[in-house]
Amino acid sequence: MQVRRIQFIADWLDFRWARQESRKLNEEYKTKVDEAKKSGDREKYDELQFQWSGESDQVWHSVFARQSEQLTARARKYGVKVPSLPQTYNCTEDWTLSQFTGDWFLSDETKQRLNLAIRTEKRQSYDELRKWATAIFAGLAFVLGVLALVVKAKQPDPCPKNYYRSDSGECLFALQKPSTPQQRQPTPLNATPPNKPSPSTIKP
Repeated sequence: MQVRRIQFIADWLDFRWARQESRKLNEEYKTKVDEAKKSGDREKYDELQFQWSGESDQVWHSVFARQSEQLTARARKYGVKVPSLPQTYNCTEDWTLSQFTGDWFLSDETKQRLNLAIRTEKRQSYDELRKWATAIFAGLAFVLGVLALVVKAKQPDPCPKNYYRSDSGECLFALQKPSTPQQRQPTPLNATPPNKPSPSTIKP
């Protein structure tokens, strides 16, 4: 199928198939195992358990191998040390050899350890990225502030030639004196007040 050329879709389809097959095996063997256990037939019970485990391994081992391949690739991407594959066919605490598919896959403990190390490295990478991003934005803000001041300083004065701007913001001719409001002269203390007409002299 064409969709299986896309790797992540193929992996999803394989995992879905394995889960469905595992569910069928559970339904098939659980009742048989329970009956053998109730009857006390130890030999039959062990035989069914062995068959159940073997068929389940055939279903899941190829999926485990693909997941281990993806996990080790992700670990190397973040600089996490990956345990080497055994040089012999003997299983180790890190790697298990499938007797059905011939593939190597990681043990559960090793997968947990690698996932934890990857999360730690990703967190550190994100922290470092945030630091650089903060420094870059701070530098850009400083540059933009300086450019704004330079542009503002280079703006031409709107007043015509031979004019200047007063403190009040008006454009005045260079030889013109700025107009100032006339101040009221104070009245001397010894000045004689003007004569007011007497009320009796005012004719209606």
